[in-house]
Amino acid sequence: MNRETPTSDFPLPGFLIVGAMKAGTTALYDFLRQCESIHVPEKELHFFNHDDQYRLGIEHYRRQFQTSLPPASPRPLLVGEKTPSYSYVPEVPERIHRDLPGVKIVWIFRDPVHRTYSHYLHAVRAGVEKQRFPRVIRDEMGGKPRPEALRYLDRSIYADQVERYLEYFPAERMHYIRFDEMLATPEAVLGDLADFLEVDRFIPQELPHSNESPELKPAWIPFYAFSLSRFGRRHKLTKFILKKGAAKRKRCQIDSGLESEMREFFRPHNRRIEQLTGFDFSSWD
Repeated sequence: MNRETPTSDFPLPGFLIVGAMKAGTTALYDFLRQCESIHVPEKELHFFNHDDQYRLGIEHYRRQFQTSLPPASPRPLLVGEKTPSYSYVPEVPERIHRDLPGVKIVWIFRDPVHRTYSHYLHAVRAGVEKQRFPRVIRDEMGGKPRPEALRYLDRSIYADQVERYLEYFPAERMHYIRFDEMLATPEAVLGDLADFLEVDRFIPQELPHSNESPELKPAWIPFYAFSLSRFGRRHKLTKFILKKGAAKRKRCQIDSGLESEMREFFRPHNRRIEQLTGFDFSSWD
């Protein structure tokens, strides 16, 4: 398809929620879907970070917003998208700048230790991570190569990701949100976001749902990984292991010694993201 030939007058996104993964983008979506003037597809489109999608062209991308709008819904004043992987894949900022040069970029940041742990749990449940948390974290700290999708610490270094976008977008088109502040004072945080997006402020009536999964106790991880790879996630044995091995969720179930190592690892990166955003992240130390 010719990328330059429009097939619809439906608007392209005016803003993108680019990340970070497991940092609260789903909660932010749950808030934004309550704003009548904004439309954000629930599904992550992965247009700019998946080559097979990007090759389909900008008009294919445009149609995803039109077809995801519920029937009989009024045309929104502003459309946006959330795909957290956009923050991490190096070629994405240039692609976005090429196709959406005037777009606004929205970020949400979560305590990097908690984000890292949540990402690990997500990978375990997906069946792509079979090692225990302390081992994979210390391997990554030690420089051991890992698949891109399983670089838990690397994806929590927000400054590297923001700097890549600042090569293509001016600072005034970047908006930053703290996950903890959004949950504590949603009306104020969303009001600032509405001002940035130039839409009317709105008061959310519903709290966001949690995108966190129940945690597997470490001893059950190998059994779950084996059953998932052998039988699939719908098999009764996989479901039994998941149910039997589920641990009650606490704020962050990490050994205190390992958590201290992780906070020391992230400290210089926290200072960098403070300089880029103007936020105070000393609570992450």
